Amino acid sequence: MNKYIELVDKLVDAQKAKDTEEITKVTQDLMVVSQDVAKIDLTKLTKEQAEKLAAIGKKYQEALMAN
Repeated sequence: MNKYIELVDKLVDAQKAKDTEEITKVTQDLMVVSQDVAKIDLTKLTKEQAEKLAAIGKKYQEALMAN
């Protein structure tokens, strides 16, 4: 889960910078990690992980809306 959060954060930064090469690279990495994340029981996340996931989701939405 932490790797997923880290990659989404990198994706947001790349989108803000409009760095298409980095966006492509991070998106590919995310597709691989997302397969593992899909298997995680979200009810078993630590409070810290849940907070980070919510924060990064909000940051991602804001970045999409800014573009």
